Amino acid sequence: MKNIYRFLMVLLGFSILIPVHAREYQGGKSTTHVKSTAAGCLQSTGFQFLDLNNVRARINTGGDMWWDLQAGIGSQYYIPAAGTATSLFAGALWIGGLDVNQQLKLAAQKFRQQGLDYWTGPLTIDGTASIDKEVCAEYDKF
Repeated sequence: MKNIYRFLMVLLGFSILIPVHAREYQGGKSTTHVKSTAAGCLQSTGFQFLDLNNVRARINTGGDMWWDLQAGIGSQYYIPAAGTATSLFAGALWIGGLDVNQQLKLAAQKFRQQGLDYWTGPLTIDGTASIDKEVCAEYDKF
């Protein structure tokens, strides 16, 4: 039992000494393709602050949360809500499921580094699931 405690203490000591940094995606070739159904929509810029339980957090319409990409301000997840300390830098919605052919479909935002998976506005129901630039702009809000 003592050996297990020693091992855990050594492991804890090493985990404290190893620095961890957030940085841009360093992977290989991007597999994200902008679909033609996006029809030239501009990147969404709408946002709102969610004030709840002494937390003030920025929520963006583009599927990502807590950061201000356009202004370069950085983290905007404040606890307490009136304070200036932030505890989270960024997050995003990842939504997935299986279609009728059991194929995985996934929309996942990765800090907008490899394209966008979320566009504002309703899609057409004519089988093409498309949208145009004007509809995107009209719905880029909360």
